[in-house]
Amino acid sequence: CIRDSPEIAETYDCLGMIYKKKGLYEHARPLYVKALEIIEQVYGAGHIKVSEIEKNLADVYRKLAKWDDATELYERALVISKAQLGPEHPEVAELLNALGLIHKNTGALSQAEEKIKLAIAITEKAFGPDHIKIANCANNLADVYSIKARYDEAIKLYNRALKINETTLGHNHPEVSENLNALGMISKKRGFYKEAEEYYKRALKIVEDVYGEEHPKVALYTHNLGVVSRKLKDFKAAWEYYERGRTLNCKLMGSRHPHVGGSLNGLGMVIKESKGNLDEAVAYHMEALSIFEASLGPNSEKVALTLNLIAEVYRKQGKFGYNEAEALYLRALRINTEIFGEEHPEVAENLNGLAQVYKAQFNYTKAEPLFLKAIAISERTLGENHGHVINRYRNLADLYEKLGISEKSQATWEKWNKLKAKKEH
Repeated sequence: CIRDSPEIAETYDCLGMIYKKKGLYEHARPLYVKALEIIEQVYGAGHIKVSEIEKNLADVYRKLAKWDDATELYERALVISKAQLGPEHPEVAELLNALGLIHKNTGALSQAEEKIKLAIAITEKAFGPDHIKIANCANNLADVYSIKARYDEAIKLYNRALKINETTLGHNHPEVSENLNALGMISKKRGFYKEAEEYYKRALKIVEDVYGEEHPKVALYTHNLGVVSRKLKDFKAAWEYYERGRTLNCKLMGSRHPHVGGSLNGLGMVIKESKGNLDEAVAYHMEALSIFEASLGPNSEKVALTLNLIAEVYRKQGKFGYNEAEALYLRALRINTEIFGEEHPEVAENLNGLAQVYKAQFNYTKAEPLFLKAIAISERTLGENHGHVINRYRNLADLYEKLGISEKSQATWEKWNKLKAKKEH
């Protein structure tokens, strides 16, 4: 039957690839499904052609945050590729890299690191250290290190990927935009917001020039510009960037995609930080929490982040919100400690929030060790000149002042003033 021929399957596969590159994942999915059905029927389930289409379909599911469906297909493709091509074939490396991305997105960072490192080793053996395929793996491993707050290792890998891509593909290729976006993320995490803004703007211009204004990468880089605009206190620009990202992601990915949750959290933070209605801010964060719990599970990094944001709002609402805030900070702290261990900026963020709650309740003996621990972790992971460190010294100095410990209070205020002056210069 002509309609069930390999040629028809290849046509479906090619059409699916076109839609995938355009970011139209729901259009690509049924085409890959049809191609896979035909190829399995023609060649059998263990054929290498089946593995190729399973990988393409898995890529679509990964983009749609359907992690279980994507993992199942990648693993099936991996078994076939190892059997047909051998365990050190570049196709095996690509599948390991893709599985590493799934693990990264679902918080299994050790598994992500292991698989991506193996992918890099296989690819280097096959092609050498400067091949284009190395750039993608290096960028993904750098993402894992960035999440783990291993920033020096991450920057080295991001710059390696950027150099390979610019040399091989040119300065205005979409792959280069990914490297620029990643370097922007590192700059943002280290508190260099103007530097991050420049990276994001360069990345956004590239993808708008290549894909137009309606593409998932446009939505992502627009959201990231919202983050740095908010950090720079340009709340009007931040709101516009977040809202553009949310609208695009809803259109391209669906209203329950994790990226939509990120935009909702951003909008909630703009409301809170610009002295808006705190109940409205909570509503945005609650919707984001619902999306993250449904798509990523109850113990993901994004869930912990959102719990922390809701707790901050409850804390700002005063005494009636303190108990709720404490419970949310503790849940976020448990999740982040399980994912990252104790030496991570997100853990410090949760500890600082808890300390703020106890301080507001006049429970100074519980607050002091938490402030000290938050400062110590932040200094080790972010450096003492980071804004978070400076703010936490101010919190601690104020606590000592309230306790009437004048010697410690004076020393801590002096430390805060010294760091603040250094940061401003």
